[in-house]
Order: sequence, then structure tokens, then C-alpha cells
Amino acid sequence: MNPRIPKMDLTLPKMDLPLPKMDLPFPKMDLPLPKIDLPNPKMDLPLPKMDLPLPKMDLPIPKMDLPLPKMDLPLPKMDLPSPKIDLRSP
Repeated sequence: MNPRIPKMDLTLPKMDLPLPKMDLPFPKMDLPLPKIDLPNPKMDLPLPKMDLPLPKMDLPIPKMDLPLPKMDLPLPKMDLPSPKIDLRSP
């Protein structure tokens, strides 16, 4: 079954709808924050002494000679006016 769909060329009208201007001020709110003073507990916990031998490792590092691409990037020319300062001293 192969239904045929009619070809249609629909164009919509151009519409320029300006949005309304809205100036909605936010309400001012001055809410005091509660003061919280929580002292830090003092803890003196002895740490266990540990003597753990670390394994010895001899790993060869591969030599890599990667050429970097040559880049010649010209810097933009800029003429920035500097402020004129008149310093008077005795």
C-alpha cells in the first residue's frame, strides 16, 4: 500500500509582534540571618606508627622526539592612548 500525499506549499504570514515593556521591581527584603557559633571539638588522636616498605620500581621511560609545528602568528597592532599625568613634587 503506497498512499499518495498531496504536495503542499504553505507560507505563513510575516508577523512582527512587539513585546510589551514590563518593569517589575523586586520587593526589598531584609531578613536577618541567625548567628550560629559552633565551637570545634578539640581532638588529640594519636596516629599509629607505620613502617611500610615501598616497592622498588625501575620503569624505563620511552624517549619521544616530537617536532612542534612552526607557527608565525603576527600580533595585532594596537595604539592604546595612555593617560597624561602631571606629577608635581617639591
